[in-house]
Amino acid sequence: MAKYVYNMETFREVERNYDNTKPIRGKGKNAGKVPIGCRTRPHEEIVKVNDNCYALYDETFWWWREHREKWAEHGQAAVLWTRDPKKNTESVRIRNCGVGTNAFCRTEFLYHFQPRSLIIAPAGSGHYAIRTGGEEYYLPKNVMCLDDNGAYLNQDHYTEYDGMDVTFTRSIGDRAWTLTSKRHFKPRPRVNKELKEQYKQGIGQTRDWMWSLAMVLQNTLTWKTCSDAKYALEARSASDIRGIIDDPDHPMRSTLATHILGNVYFNLAGGYVNGWGNDNAIQIVDHPARFRASFNRQVNYLCKFSEIKEVEA
Repeated sequence: MAKYVYNMETFREVERNYDNTKPIRGKGKNAGKVPIGCRTRPHEEIVKVNDNCYALYDETFWWWREHREKWAEHGQAAVLWTRDPKKNTESVRIRNCGVGTNAFCRTEFLYHFQPRSLIIAPAGSGHYAIRTGGEEYYLPKNVMCLDDNGAYLNQDHYTEYDGMDVTFTRSIGDRAWTLTSKRHFKPRPRVNKELKEQYKQGIGQTRDWMWSLAMVLQNTLTWKTCSDAKYALEARSASDIRGIIDDPDHPMRSTLATHILGNVYFNLAGGYVNGWGNDNAIQIVDHPARFRASFNRQVNYLCKFSEIKEVEA
């Protein structure tokens, strides 16, 4: 099956493509869809919202496709073209996806179907930006599908649009685009120093205590013990883990030590202790700097001292 490149550059091109493409016939699930390019890829379709708005969809978040008219402003459309006849302008809104395979499919879709003058470019570590006019504009990850606990939301829960995308506007006939939406920046971890300061003494004591146990516990850091420790801590809130760190007599201190030291050993050795005779080739106690750095990162994560925030470069 062919995968055509349809980098439609103007609103008029999108409109003409829609008008010149016959909808898929029949009674199947794809009946009535207007494909952007290849008719054997009907999930890549153009939806006419009105005479001045067209949405380009891929099949990312396909389980909500029947409910997309409920989403404010077609929130999950990969590309949304709009025209303002009064101002004689055209706009294109580009939306990223989340993580994993869906994210790769979305960026590939954008490569094939967003305007030629708006190039999707890697921004490092699975992130992407839109490049135009010699500048790069970070394309934020889609967070519309997750609640505060990272669970998927039911589509009926949407009440407003989240604005996690980029919109460019220009006068019809011009080539240069201007960013007219909020400018986003690549998220980076930022530590809540005031909150962490409250637990400074407990963190220091816990770090020294774990370091003193590193040699003793290393031979117990198997996949089973480390997995059990991980799942036990995942069942606890950040507040609970702060309590573990702050209380030298807490019954889950050893669980926390197994989890943190297990991650340190895994990063050093490339695996857990397996009993095959090479487990002593690498000793945690020979790498104090790596231990301290890993301990600090893990405590920041487990205790929610660090938050991922958009930070201007």
